[in-house]
Amino acid sequence: MPSDVCSACGHVFAVGDFPFCPHQRGSQAVIGDDRFIGGMTLENLDHDPVTVYSRSELKREMDARGLQSFVRHMPLKGTDKSPHTTDWSKGSIDPQTLANAKALVSRQPTVKATPTDVPLKTLKMTIREITP
Repeated sequence: MPSDVCSACGHVFAVGDFPFCPHQRGSQAVIGDDRFIGGMTLENLDHDPVTVYSRSELKREMDARGLQSFVRHMPLKGTDKSPHTTDWSKGSIDPQTLANAKALVSRQPTVKATPTDVPLKTLKMTIREITP
């Protein structure tokens, strides 16, 4: 019997088939888990902490607040290009925006800063977790 046929049941093997009876086709597809087991509490989405239990719930919460995830420009190895992001620090800003920035930076203060009689307020902070 040829090696591409199962000796027990006569199944003709194809690439990716499970080698033992019953034979099934394997798959390279990976389906990711959308859940955050136990939830994930985010303290910087709103004034109060927000707990979400899945990536899709996080996306809905961020969309409702007009927020988007931080994206870092990560070029391909050996180049400064990426098919997924644009590096805004390399001159992709339009001339009008640059002119506006230059005008803002070159302004001189018209009022001199003077000491104020308003007392300083105390800021109290509680550190909940320190991560290395």
